Amino acid sequence: MKVNFFYFLIIAGLAVAGCDMVNPEEKTPLYVSVDSFSVVPTPGKDVGSLSHDIKSVLVYFNNQSVGYYNIPARIPILADGPGQVQLVPAVSFSGLNYVREYPYYHPDTFQIAYNPGTVVKHTGITRYRTNAMIKVEDFENGNPFIKVNAGNSADTVLKQEKNPAYVFEGQGAGFISLTTSHPSCEVITNQSFPIGQGNSYLEVNYKCDVPVHFGLQTTANGTIVARYLYGVYATDTWKKVYIGLSEFTGEYKSSAYNLMIKTQLVDGKTEAQIMLDNIKIVSFP
Repeated sequence: MKVNFFYFLIIAGLAVAGCDMVNPEEKTPLYVSVDSFSVVPTPGKDVGSLSHDIKSVLVYFNNQSVGYYNIPARIPILADGPGQVQLVPAVSFSGLNYVREYPYYHPDTFQIAYNPGTVVKHTGITRYRTNAMIKVEDFENGNPFIKVNAGNSADTVLKQEKNPAYVFEGQGAGFISLTTSHPSCEVITNQSFPIGQGNSYLEVNYKCDVPVHFGLQTTANGTIVARYLYGVYATDTWKKVYIGLSEFTGEYKSSAYNLMIKTQLVDGKTEAQIMLDNIKIVSFP
């Protein structure tokens, strides 16, 4: 009986030790609190407006992924010591309900000390990458859009508007006024421009009473190809959208593209106003 009791104590001790190995003591995280993000100028580069709609960040700690977090965010970091935090800005892809790392914004990188249980407050800062190729149309010095079909009397035009009530920022914006006499508008840039292969985006600030569609036109094998890629819904407040272009530019490789915009009255409306500002085509060379 004494021998059996001795073995019982040994087995019980091993069981307790095994529990400790299976359920080790949990680490206490420190937290990084990110309340907002801002875009700052890129030294030596004209990037146009600094407006943005950064909704989320992809977080890394010492080059290890921590995950995606919506802003404002309280991000737990499990660490064994001090290290580097990297916040990669992410935006809603083509206005859809999922976010994607935006390749033209530079990651925000900073160091944190090792203080488990504490909260590090941080305001995110980013800028456009210096190698980004950005075509800007902010309507400050004119209007590059003409009617697609000059002979269509029902179509109205997109014009430059200086009235501050219709401008997102700066001194000018693009403005479309739809009425029952002119219930539609389809315009295209009067000059073509290059778009780099790979990831490419259209950025637009917009405010509109009816949906607006954006597309591209190019020439492939001697044939004009045009496609509307994405539309935005009506909104009574200014919003920003990032529209992916690479599906079209990848299918129709070219050195010259034109941007198209189309809108029309919807049932139940006899008039509508569309305001567009800070149009950008962003790609890598």
